[in-house]
Amino acid sequence: MAIEYDKKKKYSPEELMEMAYQESLFSIHEHGHKPDPLVGAILATSDGKILATSHRGELRIGEHCEFTLIERKLKSENLKGCHLYVTLETCIDKVRKPPKRGCVTHIYKARLAKVYIGIRDPDIDIENEGAGELIAKGIIVEDFHFDIAEKIRLSLAEFIKYKEAQKLIIQQEREENPIAYLKQAAINTTISQFSKTAVDEFIRNSQATFIYPSKAFNDWALSFELAMRDGEIIMPTKLGLMLFGEHAGDTLSHTIFKVELDYGNGKAEIEDFDGPVATQLPRIMKFIKDKGLKLTIDRSSAKREIVSDFPVEVLREVVANAIIHRDYTITEATNYLYIGPEKIIVRSPGMPMPPLQLMIFGLWICLLLAEIRRLCSFITEWGWPKQGGLVCEI
Repeated sequence: MAIEYDKKKKYSPEELMEMAYQESLFSIHEHGHKPDPLVGAILATSDGKILATSHRGELRIGEHCEFTLIERKLKSENLKGCHLYVTLETCIDKVRKPPKRGCVTHIYKARLAKVYIGIRDPDIDIENEGAGELIAKGIIVEDFHFDIAEKIRLSLAEFIKYKEAQKLIIQQEREENPIAYLKQAAINTTISQFSKTAVDEFIRNSQATFIYPSKAFNDWALSFELAMRDGEIIMPTKLGLMLFGEHAGDTLSHTIFKVELDYGNGKAEIEDFDGPVATQLPRIMKFIKDKGLKLTIDRSSAKREIVSDFPVEVLREVVANAIIHRDYTITEATNYLYIGPEKIIVRSPGMPMPPLQLMIFGLWICLLLAEIRRLCSFITEWGWPKQGGLVCEI
């Protein structure tokens, strides 16, 4: 069953809103243990001619009416510039199990110009997100008139009550189990901001079979929580940006490694090392060797060998440990290395950690330890030392 309409008539937006509501009442429930929403949709030309109508579950169990309209009833039609009237906010990719896509994606690909929405979806992961994504994609969004929206709200009273109760449970769970810092999205970044040089070096040393950029790399990054999907955009997590970000310090300023060389007599030089943390070590060591360590001639082995006044390998181990074992959830401070005439100081935020085997890549046993282990696992692929303790001052 469906509403009846005149294919030749040009309906007003108000008439189409009311008709979408009437269409929603034909929705077919698919669950017995929880309420399903009543959702109706109408696709019309910009001047109000109806192309097709649909309701939830009309052709397939649980099928969303936007999908039914765009991908089934009007699949062969050019829908560019058309208007959609839907009683409940459109869903998004992140709430759909692949390979299914959110209705926002189908609407965008169909090049619809405008979407009228009855009420916002009370689902905690969709509410205002669907409308927001449509707007971000350049699609005009307009709400139904208040009186029609109220009728929709009344028809969905049981569904809304269920979702509100569910929302409270989810909010409580999220408060009790917050997302670990390095698993969080690096806001306003994309996976295209990874350093190709750093990724290629990782691929070469780890003997991975994918390339960057590619879908295979994106899938790998998603599976290892180095990235997360936000609609059509693949966004790095803070861990992913920290490991591979070309300019990670622009977003995560605390990942910068500061080096101060004190030459004495009031002369000093300070250098900030930005970018992927796993590429910081060789760049820092080159800087130190070039400018920081006084080189001498060692004749003890009957060979003329240039050596430094301070064992380079020891310093390399100290710097590596500072990078690997620091607490990256502390965002107020950076790693810091001071080399002066009398002493060398390394400051790494967080409590000193015991030596860790870098190849450990297990579950997140606890926030700090597990983040360190994950970081260590990736860093090992660059050929860094396999273990070592944090040294704070020498």
